[in-house]
Amino acid sequence: MFQRDLEELRLEYEIELDGDGRYYLPETTATTRILSAILSKEEQVLLSRVQQEFQTGHPYASDVSQLLSKLAGQLNQQMQRLDSSTPLSYFGPYFARDYSRYRPLIETLEQAIRQQQKIQFIYTRPVSRSSEEIPHHAVEPQSVGVRNGVFYLYGYNPKMSRVFPFRLDKIKELRVLPQKFATLRKPELVEFEYLLHTDLVKGGISERFHQQELLEILSDGRAHVKAKEEEFWIIQEMLRLGQKVELLSPLYLRQRLAQEIKVMMSYYAGDEV
Repeated sequence: MFQRDLEELRLEYEIELDGDGRYYLPETTATTRILSAILSKEEQVLLSRVQQEFQTGHPYASDVSQLLSKLAGQLNQQMQRLDSSTPLSYFGPYFARDYSRYRPLIETLEQAIRQQQKIQFIYTRPVSRSSEEIPHHAVEPQSVGVRNGVFYLYGYNPKMSRVFPFRLDKIKELRVLPQKFATLRKPELVEFEYLLHTDLVKGGISERFHQQELLEILSDGRAHVKAKEEEFWIIQEMLRLGQKVELLSPLYLRQRLAQEIKVMMSYYAGDEV
């Protein structure tokens, strides 16, 4: 024990005496020394930045904020002054809505995924100008993730042999079933090709999809690109880019995109251009 205390003194720990004449390591000082010994100066700066950047809206925001505050509170005075300063840049996650109230749902889904238990729920899907509630039975939950600021459940539908994304805020009446499933699956990536407008090519082609590959630059400046992605996100990105992109293949996805655009056009039928 004495050798241990000597080692701690070598690491510049401070020792104080209590009222009975016994020495002890002040908790705050000891913790600060431990952090200083474990974390480099750059890592301590990173810790303070993480605390500043973590925004509300995440279902675990409160717990993470408390943990980071506790750790940051043990930094030395110089680092604490940095922690309280205004950051020069922001990289915090953006969430489309406050997902803190969905934490119980996420925890239930995570438990079902760990136990590999099937689930059932009602899913609200937008249809034309209204919405419909669709029951989903015996879905095999695969993972919960966030994309474009929205939380999704990825669930495998045995009847259709596919993994589908379900928005958490559209799920209700979730029930975990006693039936088990054997395999965790990842969403299937579909190979597709598209033409990108010259305006989006001039400054360099952004990495939007998995395994993205430039095939050629056409004479008019457009780029012919091949990539892989989940079907759902291919459609979403094509719609987002609008007239600056054209989906070439596969044909069934091109037809599905055409149907989506047809529905959108019906919203504006009769409007003068």
